[in-house]
Amino acid sequence: MAVFNELKSVVWSAADEILRDSVPRNEYGDHILPFLVLRRFECMIADKHEKILDYIESNTDKLEDMEEGNREFHIKTKFSVPFYNTSRLTLTNIAADSDSIFKAMETYLTSFSSKIRLIWERFKFIDSLKTEEDAGILHSMIDKFSEFDLSPGRVGAEGMGDIFEHLMYLSFTGSAKEAGEFYTPRDVIEMMVEILFASDDTGLQGEFPARSVYDPTAGTGGMLLTAKHHLEHLNEDVEVSLYGQEKMVKSWALGTSDILIQSDPEDEFAADAIVYGNTITEDAYPDRTFDYILANPPYGSKWKNEQDAVKKEAAKPGSRFSHGLPDVGDGQMLFMSHIVHKLTPAHGETGGGRAAVVSDGSPLFTGGPESGPDSIRAWILDPENDYLDAIIALPTSMFFNTGISTYVWIFDKNKEAHRKGKIQLINATNIWSPIKKTMGKKRRDLSALDQKKIVETYAAFEDSDISHICTSDDLGFRDVPVVRPLTLVTSVTEETVQAAMSHNDITEDYRKVMEGLDGVDFADIFTVLKKELRAHKLRNTAGIRKHIALSVGIHDDHAPVALDEKGNTLTDSSSKMVERIPMTEDIDEHMKREVLPFVPNAEWDKGEAKTGYEIPFSRIFYQPEDTRTTEEIDQNIERLMNEMFQQFQEVKE
Repeated sequence: MAVFNELKSVVWSAADEILRDSVPRNEYGDHILPFLVLRRFECMIADKHEKILDYIESNTDKLEDMEEGNREFHIKTKFSVPFYNTSRLTLTNIAADSDSIFKAMETYLTSFSSKIRLIWERFKFIDSLKTEEDAGILHSMIDKFSEFDLSPGRVGAEGMGDIFEHLMYLSFTGSAKEAGEFYTPRDVIEMMVEILFASDDTGLQGEFPARSVYDPTAGTGGMLLTAKHHLEHLNEDVEVSLYGQEKMVKSWALGTSDILIQSDPEDEFAADAIVYGNTITEDAYPDRTFDYILANPPYGSKWKNEQDAVKKEAAKPGSRFSHGLPDVGDGQMLFMSHIVHKLTPAHGETGGGRAAVVSDGSPLFTGGPESGPDSIRAWILDPENDYLDAIIALPTSMFFNTGISTYVWIFDKNKEAHRKGKIQLINATNIWSPIKKTMGKKRRDLSALDQKKIVETYAAFEDSDISHICTSDDLGFRDVPVVRPLTLVTSVTEETVQAAMSHNDITEDYRKVMEGLDGVDFADIFTVLKKELRAHKLRNTAGIRKHIALSVGIHDDHAPVALDEKGNTLTDSSSKMVERIPMTEDIDEHMKREVLPFVPNAEWDKGEAKTGYEIPFSRIFYQPEDTRTTEEIDQNIERLMNEMFQQFQEVKE
C-alpha cells in the first residue's frame, strides 16, 4: 500500500511540475493518463518484447502473408500477451536521444498492435505530444515517466488500478461535468457490488467457479473492475470474464486502458473486454447473457437518433425492446429493458443473473397507465417474471454532475426462496457521510460503515423505518373512469332552442319540431324526435337527435337518470374524473367507501379501467412531523408574551 500511495503522489507531483504554466489545469488528464498507460504497457511486456521482435524478424515473409487481424492473433496467442510493439523504441531510449523525440514517439505509438493504436487515437495522444513539444516540455515528460517502475512484479493489478483511478479522479477535479460523464463514484459502485453479490448460488464458493460481468454503458470500466476484484476476494480461484460496451470515444479509451493495465500480462483477450459502439442500436453480444450486470445509464438522454432501429427491434416479439418504449426524451428505461433481457435465465436453486442499475426518479413513475414506460414496469413487476428484487434510494449530492435523487435497481432472474414474489424498497437517503472536499455537486459519500448498514438492511429483508417489503400488487393500481349521470327534464325556451340551432345542420325548419317538444317527458324525447323529424322530412340522424335532446334538456336533481335512444346512461362530460384504486382493493368496495358518499349517483365501468404501476418512495416512507399539543402552544405564547412585556418595561424605564 505504501508503494501505491507513494506512486500516486509522485506521478501527479512530477507531472504537475512539468505541465504547470504550459497546460491548463483542467487538461492535465489528457497528458498524464496516456503517458501513465504507455509506461505500464511497456513494463507489462518488457520481459517478452525482445523475443517477440526476434520472432517477427525471423518470420517476416510468413507474417506479412497474413491479414493484420490474423497476424496479431497469432503473435498474441503464441507469446500470451494482450498486445505487443514491433519497434525497439522505449521511453527510456527515446529520452536518451534528444533528437527528433516527437517523431520517435509517433513511430513508437504507431508500432503497437491495432487495439492499442486505437487507444492512442481516441486519447488524441499525438495531439497532446504536439502540445508538449510546442511548449518545450515533451522531453521532460518522456524522461520523467520512463523513471517510474510500473512492472506487474512491483505494482500489482489492483494497485495499478488504484493509481490510475486516483490520477483520473485528480484529472477530473477541474470539471465536475466531465467527471460525471466518465466516472461513477467508487463509493456508489462498491455499495452496488456488495448488494449484487449478497445473493448468489452456492457454486460461487466451489472450486474454480466462472462468472461473467457486463456493463452496457461501461464508461471508464470502474464497475467491471470493482466487480472483478470483489469476486476474486470472495474466491481467489474464480474465473471472471468482463464484457462491456461504450459509445463515447474518450470513455472507451479510458476504460480499455484501465482494464489492460490491471489485466494479467498473459491475458491475450483483455484488450477486447469493452466493445466500442452504441448498445441501444447494436447489441455487441446478441447471443450472450450474463451472470452479473452493473450500469449507470445516462439520465434524460434522448434517443431520437436511435428510434428507427429501436422501433424496428421492438416490433419483434420477445426482443429486448418489445415490452414497451419510453418517451423519446429519456432512454433510461431502454437500458433497463436491455439489461433485464441480458441476464442469465434462472437455473438450479438460486442460479440466475443479477443486475444493479443506477437511475434518476423518472423510471419509478413516468408515463400514464398502459403507456410505454408503464408497460416496461408491468413486464418487470409481473409476478410470472418477478424480476425486480429491490430498489435503494440513495442520498442526494452523491454524483459529480447532479444533485438530484438517484436510485439503484436490483434485478434478479432467480431470487432466493424467501424473496420470491416480494420487492424490497430501501430508503438510504439519510445514510451518508460528508466528504472533506466537494467536487461539483458531490458533497456526500458512502463510507464503509454507511455501505455496511445498507447491505445489512438488504440482507435482513424485513420491514423497518428504512425498509419496506411489498408485492407487485402493492405497487399496482387501476385508473377507473367515474361519471355523474345526467338527470334531465324537457324545457323548450328561446334559449334552449337557440342552443340547438348552434348545430351546423339544424336550420329554422327545425324550430317547429323543437317547439312541439314542450311538455314531452325526457324519457320519450328520442322517440318523439325521430317520428316528428321524419314527418317533417328533415334530416334525421342520431347525432342531430342527440344534440336537440341535450339542448332542450335541463338539469333537475329530482328527475330520473336520462338515457339515450339506445338505453345507455347519458353522462355529464364536465364531471368526468378518474379514480385511482390500489390493485389490492376491490373496485366496487372502494367506490362505495370513497366516492358514493360524496357523489351518490356516480357510475363507473370496470371494463374501462386501465392498469398501471408506480413506485411511490416518498409516500411509502413519509413520516409526518409530530404536531405540538395545545398545552405546548399555550406555554410558548405565554413565554413570548412575558418576553415582550419585559422588553416594553425596559423601553419604558
